[in-house]
Amino acid sequence: LHFIHDHIQECFGIDEVVRATAISRRQLETRFRDALGCSPHDYLCRKRVERVKHFLSVPERIKFHKLSRDCGFPNVERMRLVFKRVTGMTPVEFRQRQMAQANAAGEQQFHRTLGCEATE
Repeated sequence: LHFIHDHIQECFGIDEVVRATAISRRQLETRFRDALGCSPHDYLCRKRVERVKHFLSVPERIKFHKLSRDCGFPNVERMRLVFKRVTGMTPVEFRQRQMAQANAAGEQQFHRTLGCEATE
């Protein structure tokens, strides 16, 4: 886990994790499944997607080619495919949803500030 967390921004695969841990791939797979209930590859994909989601949730817009590199994906298309497989939506859809939620929250805060909360 340390190798994955320390190098998550880099483009690497499970073979590099095996080399860093000095155990066999089979042992690595078994330990991951026993401890986390998933394969090392699935865990790596989820952690990379979490990182993408973090960057898509901040107001600063980052270009997708830079985002894919900064999150360890070899290219934008791979990032999009993994993101959709893990979350069920594309990075663009996620960003739009985050912006809509932020706008709605800001609007609610504005109405509360004015004392115009809706009553039931």
